Amino acid sequence: MEFLEWNQIHEWCGERGIFLDLERNEPVHSGFDVVTHGLFGQAVQQKGQEFEVAAWLIENLADWDECLLWITSWGVWPSSEDWPAYYRARGEQSERRSIDTAPGHLFTTVDRKLLLQFSELVLKNAWDAHILPAVDGHASNRRAVISHDECVDVLSAH
Repeated sequence: MEFLEWNQIHEWCGERGIFLDLERNEPVHSGFDVVTHGLFGQAVQQKGQEFEVAAWLIENLADWDECLLWITSWGVWPSSEDWPAYYRARGEQSERRSIDTAPGHLFTTVDRKLLLQFSELVLKNAWDAHILPAVDGHASNRRAVISHDECVDVLSAH
């Protein structure tokens, strides 16, 4: 697992053909349709099912050999955020930079459990994030979007 700074995220996306909206500083999902949509958290019941939702998201991505989890927004629901748990997870990977500096989380196939762990943290903290898989150096035809409004979308290129 590797943590990426903003410029590294932009470079990684560009090399894999993932277009970015530089004003909003996030990936562009035009050319993709929602293939499945889910709700989690208090949108459907009390918190507690984030692990299952994260596992479901990862299962619904196509095959990949590297995957970027890019957290694009935090602080929307501060009372939901568990910063000590998040920074403890980063620290366990020898990462000391802040999310402000390095919001990208790059995983390889051997890091699937870590992708699950960090995706669950994003869901629990009610952050916005994009999960961008790649295979053989090119963007996958599937990706996922996590919203702070406790909904998730799996997208597929059409």
